Amino acid sequence: MGDKNSFVLYMDLLSVLDELDDEETAMLFRAIRAYNQLESENEAIRTKAAEDLEAMTANKTVRIAFAPIRKRLEADNKRYAETVQLNKANGKLGGAPKGNQNARKKKKNTETEETSQNNPNNRAVDFSTETTEGLKKQAKTTENNIDMICNDMI
Repeated sequence: MGDKNSFVLYMDLLSVLDELDDEETAMLFRAIRAYNQLESENEAIRTKAAEDLEAMTANKTVRIAFAPIRKRLEADNKRYAETVQLNKANGKLGGAPKGNQNARKKKKNTETEETSQNNPNNRAVDFSTETTEGLKKQAKTTENNIDMICNDMI
């Protein structure tokens, strides 16, 4: 599977730490580290991890505390391996299919951009220079138009 450099340790599994003394807590964390190193590609690391795991779980209390953590780590490792295999299979398929419209790069329409920049009728309106009187007249005109349309409907 390769060397993973991280793992998830769930907070609900750590409630057992309240019941352990400092030495047992240290042994538990060493057992967790050793268990995660069992998957290493390096033979020397795997051998040392197996020895450490056996030594750390020789203590009955640590072994009992480690059991649910081990189960969760096993499940997480299995899920990780499945995800890796799925990603490998998807990677072998390549990129998006040729018919996928979303994967196509869109060409820039430079002609449209150039003509809109050169067109004098296409100017931006700067509302900061408009007077409030001009805006009021425009609003009145719109209001009158609405009144006329409503009267025509009646």
